[in-house]
Amino acid sequence: MNERLVEDWLTKANERLYQTPFAQSLLAEGMQVLRIGHGSHEHGKDIIAVDPKGKVHAYQLKDGDLGVKEFEKEFGQITALVETQVEHPAIKGQPLHQPWLVISGQASMPVEDRIRAHNLQWKRRRYTPLKLITGRQLLAKFAKMGDIVPPKDKLGKADLSRRLSAANLFASYALSPFQIAKNHWELIQGWIITAARIAWAADKAKLSGKLWRPTFRLAVDAAITALDELCEEALQPNALHPNGFELDELTRSRCTICAGIVSAKILIHRKQGKPWQKESLAKEKLEDLFTNGRHFLWGESAVPFFLAEMWALDQLRADQFSDQILFAVLSVITQLNSVVTGPKPPSPYDSADEANSKALRRLLEGEKAMELQSAASYTLESLVNIAARRMWRNALAAQWSRITKIDLIRLVPDKPRDLLLWDWGYESGSNQSRRFAAPQSWRELLIESRRDESDSVPAVIKDDFDFALLFVLCFPHRLTRAIAKHFEGAMRQI
Repeated sequence: MNERLVEDWLTKANERLYQTPFAQSLLAEGMQVLRIGHGSHEHGKDIIAVDPKGKVHAYQLKDGDLGVKEFEKEFGQITALVETQVEHPAIKGQPLHQPWLVISGQASMPVEDRIRAHNLQWKRRRYTPLKLITGRQLLAKFAKMGDIVPPKDKLGKADLSRRLSAANLFASYALSPFQIAKNHWELIQGWIITAARIAWAADKAKLSGKLWRPTFRLAVDAAITALDELCEEALQPNALHPNGFELDELTRSRCTICAGIVSAKILIHRKQGKPWQKESLAKEKLEDLFTNGRHFLWGESAVPFFLAEMWALDQLRADQFSDQILFAVLSVITQLNSVVTGPKPPSPYDSADEANSKALRRLLEGEKAMELQSAASYTLESLVNIAARRMWRNALAAQWSRITKIDLIRLVPDKPRDLLLWDWGYESGSNQSRRFAAPQSWRELLIESRRDESDSVPAVIKDDFDFALLFVLCFPHRLTRAIAKHFEGAMRQI
């Protein structure tokens, strides 16, 4: 990414767009980033970091140029930035912090004079004077990070670490249209794809955690920020009702995605030991969507959203409501694959938009379905394993005749880390196919469902719960039996 391209992006970026690359630049300078966030409770401190000498730094980010009018409007936040004590569990005592005002444009001379005058007052009152970072300084930082032309020779670990740090800059640039449009779901997907690629490259190069994990976490945290904003929207009154005229499948697909995202937030908060404040409202929303038929299984890429909802309701209810979701999905997958003349469910490689587009073209344009091949499923094996682990013997037996006629497609990567790749091409990994036995020994099925397969799960999936949960939503084609087993076990530890 050359300097001209970075400059063009920066002139259009708001503070949300450039906060992750800026935090990444702090990591590149050897700092430890403790927190990134916007909100009234942050007291003007969008980013908190600690430098190699242990000094605490607090940054407030603004977009555009800064004139006297803008400075006066934001002076309350700037005062809070300077005068309010930095609070974070990793910071002991009450150390003085260095406040920084960061703007993506330029500051006028009168503003610089006002900062100098206020700094004299702050210094007399024993506060650390405010420092300013302008757009030109940001441009230099980002352009330096963007210098990642691939060399011909093999990279050393330090060089690879530096080049991985540029991934977040590129992601911010590529995702800027979605940030401007407030398309939170696309932002979640983009940042999780970025985080997955960082983790894959780090695992392949055998990098130590200190060389890649801070960069990885910045991408995950950016996805979590987008998740928080989508959840806030989804829980608004009438948020998931049709806006004007919408085809029902499209509306219900949106409901299904939002239900999965809301479920993920519930589970992430519970895993952290601090339940979400809106958990009761979220529970009511999930129950309402399911009981009123507002979900839609557009294809196999919808399965992880239903599973996330199942796992969330496992935590929120002491009954079998969540298992109703499991068997609703299993029944639809089995039924659609058993229909002789109709199209089979689109594979998990097809998004909701792609699957619905195909259905509309068949309906409105008479396009021939391409999913009329023999019955096969990427997700049925995982669903059956979950049902077996939950001891639903009779419920499975009722559908077993149909289940045994469906080919089970299993993804087998060359290395577990390859599951983190969106596409590993034709030269790596393989797809294997088998069928369940008919008749099937319940004892053998139960043993199989409980057999440990953790060696087949990427380490980052096992170590980072929030990333892993969003990963299965964003990478539905990577929902292997081993990953499904991992989540069934992990959910019991919340």
